[in-house]
Amino acid sequence: MSQPSSVSVETGPPVPPPKDSVEGVKKTTWYLRFDQVQIVRSSHRLGVCFDCSTNIPSFHRATYHKVERSYEELAYFAMALSMTGPSVIVPPLPLPTPLMLHMPNVESDRDDVYELDELRILVSDWFDRMSDEIPLKMHREMLRFIEADYSYEPLPLQDTSPSGLVRQAAKSSAYIKSLGHVWDGSLFSDKEEDNSSSSGMLSFFGRKATTKETPAALVPPLLASASSISVHDPDEVLSAARGEITKLEKQLSAAVSACAHVTKAQQGVQTAMKDLAEKLPGFATMEEARVISSRGQLPRTLRGAEALLSSLAQLSEQMAYADQITLGDAMEYQELNLSVVRQTLQARTAIVVEHALAQRVIASKRQDADQLRLAKSIRTDRVDTAIEEVREAQHHAGLLEQHLKQVTSSLRDSLQRHSVHTHHDLQRMMEEHARVSQALDKRIARILDLFDMEESATAAEVQRVAMEAAKTRRTITPAQIAAARIAGRPVEEQPSMEAPDSSTDDEAAATTPTTAAADLPSEEVTTTDPDAITAADTAAGMPPPIDAVPEPVPEPSFASQLFNRSSTGGRWGRLSASDAAKSLAGTF
Repeated sequence: MSQPSSVSVETGPPVPPPKDSVEGVKKTTWYLRFDQVQIVRSSHRLGVCFDCSTNIPSFHRATYHKVERSYEELAYFAMALSMTGPSVIVPPLPLPTPLMLHMPNVESDRDDVYELDELRILVSDWFDRMSDEIPLKMHREMLRFIEADYSYEPLPLQDTSPSGLVRQAAKSSAYIKSLGHVWDGSLFSDKEEDNSSSSGMLSFFGRKATTKETPAALVPPLLASASSISVHDPDEVLSAARGEITKLEKQLSAAVSACAHVTKAQQGVQTAMKDLAEKLPGFATMEEARVISSRGQLPRTLRGAEALLSSLAQLSEQMAYADQITLGDAMEYQELNLSVVRQTLQARTAIVVEHALAQRVIASKRQDADQLRLAKSIRTDRVDTAIEEVREAQHHAGLLEQHLKQVTSSLRDSLQRHSVHTHHDLQRMMEEHARVSQALDKRIARILDLFDMEESATAAEVQRVAMEAAKTRRTITPAQIAAARIAGRPVEEQPSMEAPDSSTDDEAAATTPTTAAADLPSEEVTTTDPDAITAADTAAGMPPPIDAVPEPVPEPSFASQLFNRSSTGGRWGRLSASDAAKSLAGTF
């Protein structure tokens, strides 16, 4: 019994019941969790292994460990859930793509540790999305999928099922069977592409195919096509959401196309890098045949550039794989996801159209009954039949209206959750793409820094050798000295083999002329030959005297008529052929 009002005033207002209770009775929160989701890859099939825990009474156990299902069974399970109707959005099942096997592992050097890790994340998220929807986790197919002893098969449709649903199941089954190269694991065959990074083609059962033959998700066939009948939608939110989702689907389609163009351009860059790297070793080998003074360190630099380009091409290939998976395939999956949402909203629109047509049928039946009632010759049986038809039409319209309200309420909640999940997936996609790209860019920058340090050291060594060669005095042969004197060019004095090194030059320069003269023989000191004095002073480290004037270059002692000298002591020049013949007193 309720207490008096005076008591309630003294103790304060009553505490409202919690949100998960009705009239103070606590409601049980049903849950279904999928943990430890793993991708199982064998030689004959691709599968999924997971653990499951639940408190739903329809399940016979609370926990299920190491439940293993093939990917084909997972596809049939997704197909069965997609036929639940437009009351809930069933996300499309993510499918493996050939590039997932080449996804670079930026955290470790081992590639087998995170094999198909991106697919595992997508499947785990897909299970979480399914368990968030109450109609899906309570579905009978969910119970059969988890508790199947050996293999899972969806329940066949009943004979009373609508013809449209039967056609949809047939199309889905045919499409699943067409993806046999995905289910049996031949998609990741070891005998696949040899030059897939350059050609963009992959081998499926010995035939060339593009990655577009395997989409990013398994999308059920069209639930309901767009209706040509224009009716007013009572829910303006869902009506506006349908238009916005159609626009987003087109934008994502354009983004997927742009990503495909980027991948194609990256493949062209990789091909060009590999071609250039293949040509550099031949160039280096050809340069090694030259003398050291002319080739320098060029062969070593060319071989270093070949290693650099090979590493850059490999990292560029890994970046192309990462871009295609984290951007291209992820955006394609979201595009197919929005396509499923649009199909679900179209199915609800079909219910709206059917409800509007039922209202028109009611109006038509009521008008016919009024005409029969107001006729001159009233027939009671026909009037009663018309009234009964009006009641049946009203009953049918009432059922449609109730079903439409339930679908609208459930779909609005499902669309809200789907919007949150989609934004979360897009944000995670961009973060993953940024993380992988940053790690690969750091690797590329590290390789370029090492190459820059190596080439800087090589350039410094080459510069040092060149400077030492420039400081070294060139040895001139006697023949070159004679030729220079004939041509009238000055000739540098060559150091004798017994001359002291440069360390004794300062000591020789510091000695006095008296000391230098005392060390020489007497006849050399008393000589008056200017050339001898100059040579002695030069040997003693003293500059030549100012009065000493160098003698002109003597004429050649040999009698050759091939050279003549111009007047007034000019330079010797070579005679022409005719002058030489005349000087020899004859012709050739």
